[in-house]
Order: sequence, then structure tokens, then C-alpha cells
Amino acid sequence: MEKIFNFLLGRADFCPFETRIIEEVKARLNERAASLLQRQMEAINKVQRLADGKEVNLYQMRFGKPAFDESLRFPNTGEEALLASVNLIAPGKQAKLKAEVWLANGRLFSLAFNKAPKQFFAGSDLKTVQPEIADVKIWFDPLSPSPAGFVDESMLPAWLLNDGRSLADTESLRAPLPQSEQAAYIARVDAQLPQDYLELIARTEGLTLASAVVYGLAKVREVIFPEANYYILADIEGVGALAVKSGNQSAELYRLDYENSTTQKIGTSFQKAVTELVMPR
Repeated sequence: MEKIFNFLLGRADFCPFETRIIEEVKARLNERAASLLQRQMEAINKVQRLADGKEVNLYQMRFGKPAFDESLRFPNTGEEALLASVNLIAPGKQAKLKAEVWLANGRLFSLAFNKAPKQFFAGSDLKTVQPEIADVKIWFDPLSPSPAGFVDESMLPAWLLNDGRSLADTESLRAPLPQSEQAAYIARVDAQLPQDYLELIARTEGLTLASAVVYGLAKVREVIFPEANYYILADIEGVGALAVKSGNQSAELYRLDYENSTTQKIGTSFQKAVTELVMPR
């Protein structure tokens, strides 16, 4: 009955610990950003949980369709952006549950957990559990517009050049992050990244190459598959994704098939994987 009332009144069915995560992030933003985040949260009226609650997607729905209030968007309107990481500790435990707060096109869109909350808080009611907040990391100011920056095409890796000109869409090139920020983003990925991928993002924070979107460090996201979690480095239309496996320190790349939830090892060379899947000879 409570769920019916929530739906009729346009209220989202958040678990208290999920609300706490967003509140902790809000408390660390400046006043204007915090106010926008609060209003975005209040506008959410559909909460979709996938993979046992490891992925929580948030929507504002009108007449059965997503319809977000444009006036509530942050100026930073990147397609996907990691706003914050939050570590939680269950009552009476030392282990931590990592939560990531993601924006999409300038709005609060999802919470991603490295473990299923139901499993992590085993023995506790998810509607009443009150975890301790171990730490919160804000990754960027959502009020700052997405920077484009300048990328010298000639500095791209040789496999992305033809007679000194970029094979990638030049408008998709973004100035690389400062080294300190690169190090912080790399540290949050619980896997070894391929060396040639690291060399690429040292020159551009992502790019588009034919049917592939290669993500910069700030957009590397963790996804949940039945047997493990993976960090997505690139999405390729009609193929799937290129990813590294959480906890794997060998830099092994995997091809992920979203539709069938299957994976395939494809070596440790990011260049080889991209060129063979996107630019087959």
C-alpha cells in the first residue's frame, strides 16, 4: 500500500541509506550546487534497482516517460560523469561498501555499488539500517561547464594518425586531466589498466573513433555482470564494450556483450582490440 501511495504522490521509494549517501554528497557541495542536487532528488519519482540493487537508476517520469525539468540541470552536462564516491561501513563490521554517485547530462542519474547492499547488510533491514559514512570524495564541481580544452592532434598515438591527422573525431578530443587528477581516478579503479590505454588518456580525455566511444578516466564506470564487475573503457556500437575486470591486476581486456551478459578475453593491448573491432582490415 505504501508503494502505491508513493507512486500516486510522485515520491521515490529510496532506502534510507541511499538517501544518506546523497545527503552526504550534498553537504560537501557549495550552496548553489547543493540546492540544485536537492531539487533534482525531490523531482525523482521512479527508482529502478538492477543486479540486486548494485545499480540504482533514478528518473523523473511524466505520463510514463522520462521527462526531466531542464531548469534543474547542472552546467556540467557531460553525458556521464562521476560526481562522488562514498564508502559506508555496516553496523558492527569493518568491511566497506563503495557507492558511486553518477550524473548524466547534468542531472543525478544513478548510484552504483561494488557489492549488493542486500548481501553487504545481511541480517539487517535495508529500510532501517543506518551505516556509518567512512569517507566521501567529490570528483568535480558540477557547476563548472564541461571543459573542451585544446588537443594537439600530432601528439596522439601513431595508430590514431594518418599523415599526421587524427583518425578520431576532432570535436570529441578533450584536454587530458592534470596528472594529480589522473592519478586519483586511476586509483579508484580496482584493476590494472592497459599501458596503451594510459598512454592514450595522457594525451586526450577520451575520443570518438568511428563506431567506438573511448572513455577518459573521469567517465570510466563500473558495471555489474553475473560473475564479476567490470570497468568500461570503451563502448563500440554493434559490438559491446571493452573493459577490465574488477580485482584483476593483469591488464587483461574483455569484450562484453550487454545483450547476452557474456564476456570474452581479448588480450592486454587496447590498441589491438580497438583497431580489430572498429577498423578491421
